[in-house]
Amino acid sequence: MLVDLDAARGRETCLRCLRPLAHCPCAAIVPFPLAFDLALVMHPSERRVPIGTARLAHLAVTGSTLVVTADADAEPRLHRRIDDPHAFPFVLFPPGDGVSTLDLGRATVADARAFFPADRRPLALVPDGTWTTARKLVRESSRLRTLPRVAFAPTDAPIYDRIRKEPHAHCRSTIEAVHALIEHLGRLGVARLPADRAHDQLLGLVRTLVSRQVTFEPESHRGATRGPRSGRPDEGPLGKP
Repeated sequence: MLVDLDAARGRETCLRCLRPLAHCPCAAIVPFPLAFDLALVMHPSERRVPIGTARLAHLAVTGSTLVVTADADAEPRLHRRIDDPHAFPFVLFPPGDGVSTLDLGRATVADARAFFPADRRPLALVPDGTWTTARKLVRESSRLRTLPRVAFAPTDAPIYDRIRKEPHAHCRSTIEAVHALIEHLGRLGVARLPADRAHDQLLGLVRTLVSRQVTFEPESHRGATRGPRSGRPDEGPLGKP
């Protein structure tokens, strides 16, 4: 385990998850592969958010990409992944004007087959930030804002709400949104589910994160609205706030 001493706070910090060593969840993470590719695009303001979940999703998903940037168009790693001729890139984000969007919750297997090319591997791009910063990431990127999108209206109760109320009913933490995306793509026959439902650990991680936060956070701070976020992205929808 890589450890750094946070001199400002006088505590050791895990350099993988960037959480205090006493609350590091890395030992509980068992990386698993997906039958599609995942790229998380994190706004810089989220880098040190103690209750952020995108980094945990990245650590759990083998081969995933985590890019921290306020300008997606300036990131060579994203360009390489989006321009891969064998990939079918799409953004997990609410519908936009003139952009093809698949509602995963209502889609049929036939709808999914028409949306996802059979000869290209799905590449999910997931913006991570408050609703405001995630929307800005997408809107200000000539690449992200023009890509096809997938979205869904969550049906399960949000886990994150114990510590932060999301501004909209469709908002979910990034890790919850990724779990839901895996479920939807599996149901639609786009990408098989991980063996032994390994992805369920994502929800276990966020439950642990929330429980620890509840233990150490003043009761008066719990349940406060995090401000307009995207499917939080961490989040928004349709997967993200």
